[in-house]
Parts: sequence; C-alpha cells; structure tokens
Amino acid sequence: MPNSPKRKQRPWLQGSQQNSKERLVRNKFYQTTSWRKLRDMFIKEHPLCVECNGVGQVVDHITPIRLGGEELSWDNLQTMCHRCHNIKSGKEAHL
Repeated sequence: MPNSPKRKQRPWLQGSQQNSKERLVRNKFYQTTSWRKLRDMFIKEHPLCVECNGVGQVVDHITPIRLGGEELSWDNLQTMCHRCHNIKSGKEAHL
C-alpha cells in the first residue's frame, strides 16, 4: 500500500494560522443581525457602486475594521460591485 507524501515545510506560511483565527473572528461579525440590517438599509439608499456606477452588491468599509474603522458607522460604508470590491480588497491586503 502506498504511503502518503510527507507534508512539505513552507516557512512563508508560518503566520497563516494566526491570520486564519483573526479572519474567523472578523467573519463572525458579518453574520450578525445588526450588520445584515445595516447592510440592507445602506444598499437600498445607495444602490450604485461608488467606483463604476454599476449595480452595487457589496457594502464595503471605507476604512477596514482591522485598521480601526468603525464596524457599524454609516459614514464608514460605501456600496461597491463585486469587481471593484475585489480590487480594493486586494490592494488593502498588502497594507
């Protein structure tokens, strides 16, 4: 019977376990009733993407929560389409 290969050491992933725990805590916030209600109200009032004026499907925090942005502040929110949100989030991942 063949043996499964040993796990390769990947030193560049050493901190990923800590990051995944932080990500889990952040993701729980987005499942709360208060966030979902706020998001729904915000999209009704601001239906267009702030970047491309397309249909907005995502409510984005202007200042990310992990960088000190307010979670439920109306002034820290903007509506974005998926494409524009992914571009913005990709840039923020390197901060």
